[in-house]
Amino acid sequence: MRWASRALITGEGLKLVEADRRKGIFQLYDLTTDNEERTNLASGYPEKVNELKQILMREIDSPRPDLQ
Repeated sequence: MRWASRALITGEGLKLVEADRRKGIFQLYDLTTDNEERTNLASGYPEKVNELKQILMREIDSPRPDLQ
């Protein structure tokens, strides 16, 4: 069984993708220069990955006003 990836896109155009939920692997892309998501920037920006990961995890279970 394959799980769907969760992702977060910032207003700056960064996209954090949960690549492997079981292993805690995330990918980071700059959509302003790489809209096809070919270059994973995660290894070069570990602090940014951690920052965005915390936001993603916090928002996953937050209430969605559009569904209420």
